[in-house]
Amino acid sequence: MMMTIPRSRLSWPCTTPTEFCRLSNILSRRRHHHSSKTRVVGQQTGCFFSSAARTDETMVDEEVPSQPQQQQSQHQHCPLYVAATRQHVGKTTTSLALLSGLQKRAGSQVGFIKPVGQVTLTVNDETTGQAIECDKDAVLVKQHFQLDHLSYRDMSPVLIPKGYTKDYLDGKILLREQRTQVERAYQNILQNSNHGVVLCEGTGHVAVGSVVDASNARVASWLGARMVLVANAGLGNCLDELDLNRVYCQEANVDIAGVIVNKCRPDKYEQTKRYLSQALDTKRWGHVPLLGL
Repeated sequence: MMMTIPRSRLSWPCTTPTEFCRLSNILSRRRHHHSSKTRVVGQQTGCFFSSAARTDETMVDEEVPSQPQQQQSQHQHCPLYVAATRQHVGKTTTSLALLSGLQKRAGSQVGFIKPVGQVTLTVNDETTGQAIECDKDAVLVKQHFQLDHLSYRDMSPVLIPKGYTKDYLDGKILLREQRTQVERAYQNILQNSNHGVVLCEGTGHVAVGSVVDASNARVASWLGARMVLVANAGLGNCLDELDLNRVYCQEANVDIAGVIVNKCRPDKYEQTKRYLSQALDTKRWGHVPLLGL
C-alpha cells in the first residue's frame, strides 16, 4: 500500500537562517562519550529491574561498550532523535519536515529509523518478497521520500505488538536482543546514508517504552543520539512538559539538541518565540536553542 502526503505541506521547521545554522551545527557535532560515567548495577537511568537475572543481563549490556558505540566516534555526525512531550503534538509531521530539509541539503540518500514501533502495516521485504510487519511511520517515510537505499527491516527493527510487554516481563524477550536489533539496524542505515546523516523518530514522549526498558531516551543513549523535543505551543504548560522530558533525558545522559514548538497561533507567535527562547537559554536548560516555531 502506497502512502502519500502532499509535498507542498512539508516545510522546514527552522524559520530563519540562524535557526538552520544551529541545526547544521548540531548535525556536525561529534557525539558525547558517556562510557566513563559511573553506572549502578540494578538501577539504570530511568529504568528499574525487578529480577536478579535482568540485573545481571543489564550490567553486562551497559558496562561493555557495544560495537556501534565504539564505531560511531569515527563518524562526523551524530544522529538526531525526535521525540514529543506528549501524544498528538505533531512529532511525525515535524520529522517529515526535518527529513525533507535534510534531503535538500545532504542529498536524497539520508537515513531514517523508527527504532521502536507500535502500529504496523504489512509490506513486502525488498530482498525476499516475504510479507513482513513494519511501523506505519517508517513505511510512510520510505515510500514518500523514496528511500530505496534503506530496508523496511532496518527502518523498523523493534515492534511492540499485543502481548509483547507480558512476554518481556516474563523473560521471554531479553533486553540485549532488543538493543542488538536496534544497534545493528542503525549501523546498516548509517553505512548506506549520505554523510552519515540519520534522523531517528521516537514513539510518543521520551519515557514511552520504559516498561520494556526501551524508552526513547534510553534508545537515544544506545545510539549516541541528540534529542530534539517537539511540544505544543504555549508558555506554562509547554515549559512544564518540556521540563519533565528534559529531566528524563538528563537521567539517561542524552543531550538535548533543541526544541521545536508546534501549533502556535499566528497572533501569539512573537510572544511565544520571545519567552520560550528566553526560558530555554538558561544554565538549567543548558542554553538549548529554539530550533523552530
